Amino acid sequence: MTRYRVSIVSDDAFFIEGVRLAIHSVSLYVVSDGGASLLEMTAAHAPDVLLIDSHLEGILERCGRIKDDGPKLIFLSVPSDAWAVEALAAGGRGIIRRADPATDVERAIAMVLKGEVWAPRHVVLDTWKRQRANAPVEPRAAWVERRLSFREREVVRCVATGMSNKELADRLGITTATAKAHLTNIFQKLGVQGRGALTAAYHGAPQGTAHRQVVGLALLPTPGERLVEVLRSIRRPKAVS
Repeated sequence: MTRYRVSIVSDDAFFIEGVRLAIHSVSLYVVSDGGASLLEMTAAHAPDVLLIDSHLEGILERCGRIKDDGPKLIFLSVPSDAWAVEALAAGGRGIIRRADPATDVERAIAMVLKGEVWAPRHVVLDTWKRQRANAPVEPRAAWVERRLSFREREVVRCVATGMSNKELADRLGITTATAKAHLTNIFQKLGVQGRGALTAAYHGAPQGTAHRQVVGLALLPTPGERLVEVLRSIRRPKAVS
């Protein structure tokens, strides 16, 4: 039977005792406690889960420096939804608010050990929106090229510089008919209509008729959308109002 190491991070003896009581019945957990120095343990010696007192000074900044392969972070006694968003952005996998029952601690540990998230859905959604808004936008050219074959990428680059079908055919050593066939495939893959729309998609034209013709631009992925998978992984009872 696998036993998991769970550490309570706090400098408040009453807080530590209360958390210990909340999970004392679970024989799968080997429970310890200590101060914020627990956050600096190497991955080989770190516990599986850290139960973190949200009232520790500077705790979010310190948690933000923990690597992805470090312990799972669950923040306890979280004071507000805004603070919870910051906690998830800092790498947290679990949120227990002040108004939540103590039994949620045990349930949250079980969920994060499975790779899931324990937090109110609206908090995770707000975190996702924030990550999406702050993430750098992938260049249009890179988005276009990722969807094409090597030869199609060469064709698009020629079109983007203003070459005619004959000019790009001569440049690439192919026939004009082959060049046209490549363009037809490219238009279909990207959902664009015509050379002008293709050029706009490649250069990321912000406005104008050509830009409005680029149907495929509406499908551009945004870094941070991977957090949608986090939303799907949430196991949480109805949020306390």
